[in-house]
Amino acid sequence: MAPTYGYTGVVGAEGSYVLSVRTVETTTTSTVIVDELGGTTTESTGPTTRYSAIESATYVLDTTAPVVTVTGPTTAAYTGWNASVTDASAVTRDCTLDGPGGPGPSFTCNTNPIQPLLTTDGNYTLTVLATDAAGHTASTTSEPFLYDGTPPGVTFITEPTGPSRSTTVTWEWTSDEAGTTSCTLSGPGLPSAQTCGDGSYTATLSESGTYALTVVLSDAAGNEGTATSVGYELDLVGPQLTVTPAGDTTGTADTVTWAIDVDAGATLSCTLSTGGTPACTDGGTVDATLTADGSVSLTVIATDGLGNESSTTVTYTRDTAVDLVVAGPSGPSSNRTPSWTFTAEPLVSVSCALEADGNPVSTPAGSTCTATGFTAGELPTSAGTSYVLVVTVQDVAGNTDVVRSDPYLLDTTAATLTLTPAVGQDPVDNSTTPSWTFTGDTWSSPTCLLTVTGDGTALGGTCTPTGFTAPVLTGPSGTEYTLTVTVVDSAGNSASASATYLLDTSAPAVAVSSPVHPRNDTTPTFAFTFEQGVASVTCALTSGASTFTGTCSPNLGAGTGTFTADVLAPTAGTTYTLTVTVTDAAGNASSASATYLLDTTAPAVAVSTPVHPRNDTTPTFAFTFEQGVASVTCVLTSGATTYAGTCSPDLGAGTGTFTADQLGLTAGTTYTLTVTVVDSAGNTSSASATYLLDTTAPGVSVSSPTHARNDTTPTFAFTFEQGVASVTCVLTSGATTYAGTCS
Repeated sequence: MAPTYGYTGVVGAEGSYVLSVRTVETTTTSTVIVDELGGTTTESTGPTTRYSAIESATYVLDTTAPVVTVTGPTTAAYTGWNASVTDASAVTRDCTLDGPGGPGPSFTCNTNPIQPLLTTDGNYTLTVLATDAAGHTASTTSEPFLYDGTPPGVTFITEPTGPSRSTTVTWEWTSDEAGTTSCTLSGPGLPSAQTCGDGSYTATLSESGTYALTVVLSDAAGNEGTATSVGYELDLVGPQLTVTPAGDTTGTADTVTWAIDVDAGATLSCTLSTGGTPACTDGGTVDATLTADGSVSLTVIATDGLGNESSTTVTYTRDTAVDLVVAGPSGPSSNRTPSWTFTAEPLVSVSCALEADGNPVSTPAGSTCTATGFTAGELPTSAGTSYVLVVTVQDVAGNTDVVRSDPYLLDTTAATLTLTPAVGQDPVDNSTTPSWTFTGDTWSSPTCLLTVTGDGTALGGTCTPTGFTAPVLTGPSGTEYTLTVTVVDSAGNSASASATYLLDTSAPAVAVSSPVHPRNDTTPTFAFTFEQGVASVTCALTSGASTFTGTCSPNLGAGTGTFTADVLAPTAGTTYTLTVTVTDAAGNASSASATYLLDTTAPAVAVSTPVHPRNDTTPTFAFTFEQGVASVTCVLTSGATTYAGTCSPDLGAGTGTFTADQLGLTAGTTYTLTVTVVDSAGNTSSASATYLLDTTAPGVSVSSPTHARNDTTPTFAFTFEQGVASVTCVLTSGATTYAGTCS
């Protein structure tokens, strides 16, 4: 068995101490050396062969007792105690309860809150004993806690019972201590708010029944005292009242008797509508007498002991005849399923029959005959038939009657309607506000629909019983519109009619061609063309403010025409204007114009004579004329003989020459050149000039001076024919010419 060793040491201050030990094995002995507490360990080795591991143990020196704190409830409500211990080494707590109720049953002490069961009112203290691990103990006793476990007392001092008609009810109570009060009212019709006052509660009730108030009082300790009132019976219901026969009754008797039954203890009052307050009792009767057809009512009021009332009114109608009124449909009408209404007292049987033009006819299938009216099935379509309804009735009093209605005239003839365009307006027109008039039967409010054909767009307009006027149409030329009009006559028969209207605002084409001009033609003819199929063509020839007549010849089918003026006054330089106006079927008009210049002024021309008489056989004439003429002709004559030559006019310059071909040498012959000019208007002018051909030599003689003289400046004398154009003198000798003075 291994040896056992111990160690005893002395420790100083509080703290933790550690003892460390290990063994050493030798062959002979084993030595253990232990350091002092808090010092170092040294080993003395001998003949040691093996060492063990070091083992340690801790010792804690604790000389301080734990501190215990106990706190009790801070309010009157019992919540238990809380204990705390400052020494963390404390491991156990023991609790002792001291109070009037004794220790009571066991309770847990080591967890908070410490809450032993208290059963008796009074002061209690709790003592807590704490023991730490070192065995030190400490205890603390709490402050006394006054335990209150008794509920407060609540006692009603005002407690309504009823039965009563009072809808405002107050309950009052007292309590033996202060606290918080809550109230709960039970019953069939509770107010929306239930708030307790200080010892009282008032409620406003609305429904009959039994109500009870429960009051709960909570004291400061949380104890609740409860009190519930006796039931309060609210009675707002009148006594049960029965009058027989009840409600409205009808009969043929003069006298009616009503029996009355009411709850016991109720008082009764009776009033007749005919006047008077007959005596009435429970189980009794009241009589009323009528001397003529009419009604009498009895009003009975029953009042119970609380003042609640019940009332009823019953009526008796004496009826010895059926008072039936039959109201028929208005006519004439196209309605083949007309209805009649009946006004009458309640009926027990009704039968209906029809007469047509005074003869009974079968009632159409589908007809209905009731106490309130008759609706016919489809009547035959024969127009002009007068129907009378024969009604046979019996009322609840057993009275019968037969009533015939006023005649009802069936009119199924369709209405007539004709649409006529406004005067001057064709189905094709240029008016942007076309209109139509309506003719036919009499009607009150037609319906009109103007649309773009094929489009369906409604355009509005003014629709009256006599006609329709379109709004301003804004569609392009060539747009077609459709007007549909529906009318209903006084009998309900309808008719519809439609008309189309083509808006044409495109003016027809026209062109006028001027005659060739200026001309001197006083009956000029103009040509013109226009769009085929126009309605009319007019021609107007004017000059300034004057109008001139002529013949206007249009061919409407071909679209061509001419205008020939009557003889115009030959006033040179006058310009005439022809205006041609064409109008198509829609009323669109176009005009075109052309002018004509009348020129009757002959052009100017002048011919200059060559120097003559001469012996020139190819004389040249010069002439001038008005520039821009159409033609120039030259004719050279002598007597009846015409001579050729070259005529060279310059039309642009207005000048020209004529050179004659070789003339015959017939001395003394006079030639005449006539120049004729024609302008573009056809006006002609002529001018002439003459030329005298002279081929006879003039006479001349020369007188020699006395010669054989030595005069070196001899003078010759000569004579010649007077009027010669020139005289020349030539003095020669052989081939030599000599100068001198020729005078």
